[in-house]
Amino acid sequence: MDARGPTLEKAQRYGLPERWLNCPKVGELVHGLFLPFKTPMCSLYDEQVVDKKKRFHAEHVFNHPNLGGKKIGLWIDLTKTDRYYSDSEVKSHGIQYCKMRLTGHGAAPTEDETNRFMRAVTEFFNDNPGKVCAIHCTHGFNRTGFLIAAYFVEQMGFAADAAVGLFAAARQPGIYKQDYIDTFVTRYGDQDDQMEAPERPNWEYGGDTAYMDDMNSVNGNAGTDSSSGDGPSTSSAGGGDEATNGTGRKPKKQFMDGRVEFATWVDDESKKAMLRGKIKDICKADKKGFPGSQPVSLDRNNIKMLAQEKYMVSWKADGMRYLVYIADENNIYAFDRDNEVFQIKGISFPHRKEPRHVQNTLVDTEMIIDVINGEERPRLLIYDIIQFEGFNLAKENFDVRFECIDKELIKPRHEAMKSGRIRQDKEPTSVRRKDFWLLSATSRLFEESFTRHLGHEVDGIIFQPVKRRYKPGRDDAVLKWKPPSHNSIDFRLQIKKFKQEGCLPEYHGYLYVQGSHEPISEMKVTKSLQPYDGRIIECRWNNMTRSWEFMRERTDKSLPNAKSTAMAVWDTMMHPISQEDLCDFIAKCAFNEKKRPMPPPQQMRGGELIDGNEQPPAQRARTSYSWNGKSPCTVLRSANISLMLDCFIDLTAINSFMPQLYTDSGRFKSTQPDGKQFGLPYLRQIRNNTYVDATPEVHPVPLDLLQMDSIDCILVSNLQSIVALPFYVIETGFRGTVYATEPIVQFGRILMEEWVEYFERHSKGESDDKWKKFSVCGKFANAPRRNPLQWRQFYSREDMEKALGLITTISFKQETPILGSVSFTAHPSGYTIGSANWMINIEGDEIAYISSASNRAMHARPAEWDGLKNADYLILTSLSLTSESPEYSLLNLCAHTVDTLRAGGNVLIPISSVGIVYDLIEVLVDKIDKTQGLSADPPCVYFISPAAKSSIAFANINAEYLRDMRQANVYVPDEPFNHSNLIKNGRLKIYSSVCDDFSKEYKRPCVVLAGHPSLRMGDAVQLLEMWSGDVANSLIVIDPDYPLNEMFGPFQGQGNIRPYYFPIETRLDYNEADKTLSQLKPKSLYIHDSFMRLPDVMPNQAPVIDLTIQYPNYMPLHYNEPFPVVSKKAKKRKITVNSEVLRNLLPAATPVDENTAMGTIQAVLDCYDDRFELMPIPKKPSLDKNQPLLGSLGIEPRYTGLLQPEKLVQALSKKRIKVLVHREKDATLLQIDEWDAAIKIYADGKKTNIRGPKEKRDQLMKIVKEQLQLLLP
Repeated sequence: MDARGPTLEKAQRYGLPERWLNCPKVGELVHGLFLPFKTPMCSLYDEQVVDKKKRFHAEHVFNHPNLGGKKIGLWIDLTKTDRYYSDSEVKSHGIQYCKMRLTGHGAAPTEDETNRFMRAVTEFFNDNPGKVCAIHCTHGFNRTGFLIAAYFVEQMGFAADAAVGLFAAARQPGIYKQDYIDTFVTRYGDQDDQMEAPERPNWEYGGDTAYMDDMNSVNGNAGTDSSSGDGPSTSSAGGGDEATNGTGRKPKKQFMDGRVEFATWVDDESKKAMLRGKIKDICKADKKGFPGSQPVSLDRNNIKMLAQEKYMVSWKADGMRYLVYIADENNIYAFDRDNEVFQIKGISFPHRKEPRHVQNTLVDTEMIIDVINGEERPRLLIYDIIQFEGFNLAKENFDVRFECIDKELIKPRHEAMKSGRIRQDKEPTSVRRKDFWLLSATSRLFEESFTRHLGHEVDGIIFQPVKRRYKPGRDDAVLKWKPPSHNSIDFRLQIKKFKQEGCLPEYHGYLYVQGSHEPISEMKVTKSLQPYDGRIIECRWNNMTRSWEFMRERTDKSLPNAKSTAMAVWDTMMHPISQEDLCDFIAKCAFNEKKRPMPPPQQMRGGELIDGNEQPPAQRARTSYSWNGKSPCTVLRSANISLMLDCFIDLTAINSFMPQLYTDSGRFKSTQPDGKQFGLPYLRQIRNNTYVDATPEVHPVPLDLLQMDSIDCILVSNLQSIVALPFYVIETGFRGTVYATEPIVQFGRILMEEWVEYFERHSKGESDDKWKKFSVCGKFANAPRRNPLQWRQFYSREDMEKALGLITTISFKQETPILGSVSFTAHPSGYTIGSANWMINIEGDEIAYISSASNRAMHARPAEWDGLKNADYLILTSLSLTSESPEYSLLNLCAHTVDTLRAGGNVLIPISSVGIVYDLIEVLVDKIDKTQGLSADPPCVYFISPAAKSSIAFANINAEYLRDMRQANVYVPDEPFNHSNLIKNGRLKIYSSVCDDFSKEYKRPCVVLAGHPSLRMGDAVQLLEMWSGDVANSLIVIDPDYPLNEMFGPFQGQGNIRPYYFPIETRLDYNEADKTLSQLKPKSLYIHDSFMRLPDVMPNQAPVIDLTIQYPNYMPLHYNEPFPVVSKKAKKRKITVNSEVLRNLLPAATPVDENTAMGTIQAVLDCYDDRFELMPIPKKPSLDKNQPLLGSLGIEPRYTGLLQPEKLVQALSKKRIKVLVHREKDATLLQIDEWDAAIKIYADGKKTNIRGPKEKRDQLMKIVKEQLQLLLP
């Protein structure tokens, strides 16, 4: 080796590059052209890599399995140094070696450097088709990824985000430095493009010798390439200058001063470095040390902030502050103010939706010790959240973060306690959300009625701004107030001994703060103070004695207050704000806000308060029964009608099943059964995920919630709703009427027939329900999100016909009366042909209902809004949660389609047989015809579905439901769509199945539109299996209801086909909805709560989480929770009195007015079709003396009385029903585990809730009634 290359002296002097050891070696092939990898290290470095598996030489690259048998022809080295390996190690293989010394050091490749790269690789690929370019920088991520992505933009016409995503898919997580991403978007993106870098990989945070607590990298970086821009520079992993025990080694830290035993100090320095780097990155902190937000003291200068913006208030607990990182179930870590790390064991945070543990979450907490009945109980109070499940919440306002704590962490724990998944008596600490209230509640925090319920001392008040993001380090907007007697400063104490001849020695205590080499003050040293020499102590100022007083040692800190902090506190000591001053200022000057009373504090008790959601009683009305806001199902109940708005089935249930193939596939047949773990032969394992090899099932709303026999009418708005209809009207007791437009019935039949056909083609032997038990499916890596015991088989063709026979068709703008006082009118929604929004009039109240509306210029008749204006109530559902516009996705779709065809590959687009497919056929053919460079015989577009022919035919016979442009074609005369001409010219070919003549007749390359978009059944699954082995082929998923990351799971690792996700979502997004609402001006607005939660997003896809709707007076619709729609226009009712009733009337003069007579009557109120009449009681009631009179008339009797828990427990025990009693502040909970049921008796006597399976509820209801008195015999 020459002097320019690696030498033993260089290897020993400079060592390995920082973070190289644990960096992944090689990525996947990028589009079959590039192989990214980290820099190899020659054998001179082997002694520094003790683990032989981590050694990586140039030789390892040439035959790497990720090449897939391809050969490397060009090797590009982007590092700035030649000390890692010799170029002869590459050239000896007959390979071109190209050295490009990029600037690095955090700077993306310049335009000149990029152009040089382009020239080299373009020339290589032209001269060497089929060969691979191997490329690396130090770690093979940022510089490497930037240049590879730039190639796909400049040379292959990719969109900027698509090119970045392509590299990320091959070398996860891709380009992870934001400055590289920003430069790339500036250079190659559109003006409005925004991309967010993914989270840094774990290996970036250390784990090797590059991270030590001595503040210096043992490797050094003198003139090396270690700070190349592929990672952050190394600094102290800890909190800065740290206290030592005099031996140069830090003393072992104790969690909560050793008062609790469920947290242990992490002494592995490399692990601590990784964890510290992780939370620093999550908090976006730019300084070393503890990255949590730090409040400032309230003083006479900053108190004015309380008058300038909205604040919330809470008490300041006398505990210890910890950031808590929830990595997964077995890895929960706490970081104290000194940035020391402790591992917490024994507590759980179950996921709200899925049967697994919360992961990758960072919360801000206080750990306190409550004293209850003389017994100490630790409690973890969560008061802020910075990241949830990898999603950065720091940028959200505090009110959003505060709600997230309760919804995603606390309530799921309560539900788990109810179900027995969490045993609170087995956990070492309780976990609660620390409450905050509006600023107007401040004075209540000083009242004895509040403080007496706390088991710990109140140390002051915290003021939290509502509309601000989480800020690491000092936050001048977060204010803390302490009583003047509690104001304190943390000093480092240094005791010096002075001795003069003939005198006793004197001890002087000098007090130091950060940023000052001279003591800031002195204090008297007593014998009891001497052990604290060199320690951090908290002191307060005594104005009477004009001296400092020792309060306690700050064992949770190894640094004193900064000088600026100390001086600010000193100012508050000299110019204190008293409690009276504070309350007076807030009362007179606080920011103008809607005041709401502060709720009473929770009663402290031995166990943790259980306050989960109660299942509402069945008779409660106006309820949303869908957990997916994009597919609503809402029931409106008034005194005279129960109206169901749309039907819903959750099709994500089929994600848990294996793809259904017409024949046994070699690939899927070879998948490993998961029987070893679960003993169930129909479970299959693919890449750690478990799938059920059986006929897929779907998830409708549980019918025991809906009571379909009480539903009078169902309004069907769109195709998704009509496909779900049979689950709700067949063998459910439904006796009402279904209304929909004619096109929805026509196209709904097409879709339903397609579904039924797919299920009939793939019928398999049914599996049992053993896998559906939580003890089994809860252990899947891809565990179901909802209870699979509620899933059902798809309906039959016979049930489909019965359901369609119940539908009455209506036209747009046709007012339809039902039951006298209720009417409704359908208005075009613009989403699909015939889809509708509704204006419903119930007894004078106007309720507008918007479901899957669109303002986009597609084929359907545009949405018409005039008929929905000025409603009393508006229910808004089915908003878009997709970040990309449909126009942008369509451009990407066309670009990737053309690229694939140009390379000789086939394009598979899984799609529904009705809807956007009509536009897409025309767009794709037009794009192919206008693209130069394709073969002389243009590629065909194939449409494959059992419903394809009927779908194309019906699309051309509903002109009145299309846009004006499409309607105009009818009068030419011509057809609204150009499909017939395309079929005649051979550009569009239609088949009912791949088993028809398609496999014989199709020509490559081609575009195939085939069902089903779920990738679990249909012809798309067969084609994906056939074409997955060819890297030239592409799979493009466009249906926003079937995200690629959820659907593609079973196919990962099964082939080389390139998958893409370009969702074409035409429903209203938040901005469009906001503009529409400003036109409609409803008096009250209801929005499904799923649009206020964090949605699931694709990797590297910008999440849409902000609820940007600014309309006032809106309320969330929660699943299975009633929402109020109080009538403002309820009419008086005219009641006819039957003459037989009046015969028994004996009026008598009243004592007040002799001219007025009154009398009593006994009658039965008959209500039918909005007519009311008092009828005589039947003369021959039931002869059963034990049956009450009302029961004999078919009327449900009413009961009265105070239900006493003790007597009810006795009654249950007599029937041998075991009961667990839980006392709460406002209720008593009787838990019956063997029935999976519970009875909650509220203390005010006004409400009792019975929860459990229907048959058990009926039995419990009977027992409860026995404890009450019949209201009317």
